[in-house]
Amino acid sequence: MKLFKSLFVLFALILWGCSSNNTPEGVAADFAKAVHQCDFKKALKYCSKNSKGTMEKQMAMFEEMQKAYPIEITRPEVSVVSCEIAEDNMSASVSVSVKNSSIIQKRDNEAIEITINLVKEDGKWMAEFDGR
Repeated sequence: MKLFKSLFVLFALILWGCSSNNTPEGVAADFAKAVHQCDFKKALKYCSKNSKGTMEKQMAMFEEMQKAYPIEITRPEVSVVSCEIAEDNMSASVSVSVKNSSIIQKRDNEAIEITINLVKEDGKWMAEFDGR
């Protein structure tokens, strides 16, 4: 019985640790990290309904470019700079800093700052992606 309780607690902790962070900051950071390491299938999971088509086009374009001009996939470092949530709590704008991006190369590995707009869909924060 003690073993069962220990396994249950361990399993619960693993699930809790793997669960998505449904905050504007968490979703924006996860989305940015996925995009900047060229994991567009993962990034698609964070896209709003209106953005999924655009992300799918980006995925197809990247796959074609990767065939002709392979790029080195890096592990970007992403940190949240600021977050503004609308009064109605249905949209947000999050600025993130990205260093070591696979898709945007900066001299001396400088960080870039990007803004990600999010909307709430069915109680979950989702990234609005327009392809820029």
